[in-house]
Amino acid sequence: MDMKESITTSVKISGDQDGDSTLVGGVLTQHSSRLYKLTTNTSPAIRHACVELIGHLLRQGLINPMETVPYLLALQGDVGSPLIRQLALKLLIKEGCVKFLLRFSLSLIIFAPFWK
Repeated sequence: MDMKESITTSVKISGDQDGDSTLVGGVLTQHSSRLYKLTTNTSPAIRHACVELIGHLLRQGLINPMETVPYLLALQGDVGSPLIRQLALKLLIKEGCVKFLLRFSLSLIIFAPFWK
C-alpha cells in the first residue's frame, strides 16, 4: 500500500502523456515525407508550420536530422519570409548540421583533384 501512495501526481500524468505523444509522433514520423514536401508550399504560413513541426520532431528525436538537412537548406533561399529562413537556420545549427556540412564540403575541396 505504501508503494501506491508514493507515486506522485507528476508521475501519473507523465505516464498518461507518453502514450499520446508516442502515437502522434509515430504518425508524424510515418508521414514525414509529406511534411518535407509541404516545406515547398507557396503559403508562408504552411511553410512556417512545417518548420516548427520539424523542430519539435527533431527535439523529440523522432526523425533523422540528416533527412531534414536538404529541406532546411532549401528554406535558406526563402525570400518571402525571413522568419522561416531564421528558424530553419536555427534548426540546422542546433542539430550540428552546419559543422557536418562544412567538414564535408572541405573534404570535397581537398580530395577533388584525386577523383579524376
